[in-house]
Amino acid sequence: LKKLDMEEKEVILYSDSAYMINCRKQKWYKSWENNGWITSKKTPVENKDLWVDLIPYFEKENYTFEKVKGHVGVMGNEICDSLAKVGAQKEETVIYVGSNYSCV
Repeated sequence: LKKLDMEEKEVILYSDSAYMINCRKQKWYKSWENNGWITSKKTPVENKDLWVDLIPYFEKENYTFEKVKGHVGVMGNEICDSLAKVGAQKEETVIYVGSNYSCV
């Protein structure tokens, strides 16, 4: 996202996370920030470090967030899911972009 942000192009982010999409649409993050990162259920917001990095993009005009169904064969979402699983197990995940081969 940081690299895309420098280019100021229109960006559409697709996610199968209703939690993330609803957070943006319903602006839960504003309450979290105002309440010291405590949810409406009076529990700490999980993954605060990730939210802090993502929230600035919620306010940008050139960023759109769209919900997709998870685990139903949407190729880009399936690839992201696989990368997330690998990334959760390693500190750094290398992604090669530019191959002449299809991503299947």
